[in-house]
Amino acid sequence: YCNPIHHPQHYLHSWHVPKDLSLDLMQQASPLFLGTKDFSSLQTAQQGRSATKSKECTLWHLSCRRIAPPMIEIVMIADRFLYKMARTLVGTLACIGQHKIVPSDILRLLSSRDRTLAGMTAPACGLFLHQIFYENLNLDYTARGLKVGIMSERCP
Repeated sequence: YCNPIHHPQHYLHSWHVPKDLSLDLMQQASPLFLGTKDFSSLQTAQQGRSATKSKECTLWHLSCRRIAPPMIEIVMIADRFLYKMARTLVGTLACIGQHKIVPSDILRLLSSRDRTLAGMTAPACGLFLHQIFYENLNLDYTARGLKVGIMSERCP
């Protein structure tokens, strides 16, 4: 939710960002995250838990769109997510939308495996799991009207 004042109806179900974000920059950066990559730079350290051995995930889809001013919806589909990877990805897109990170830095960020280069971990409010596919994954989800892992981080 990108507005100086957070609307009371969206308070519990959206992330309030008091400034507008550059949706164009966020959309430019989105394709750079796609594919099978080591996403350890987007993983938050797990207290008291053993770390996942493989940091490689396949991100098939990542989109950002304005659903109603001042709200932005981020949708992502992957084979799996590392601990807080989705939230950190949204926080990184927010930094891009605020001109704090440039889209051309994404490949360096991912290859560095350095969490400090990524954006903040977005708060959980506004994060919705829409659907889980267990078998026969059909990536033509748009034709079927499906969304997976909706990140309605209302303007990260």
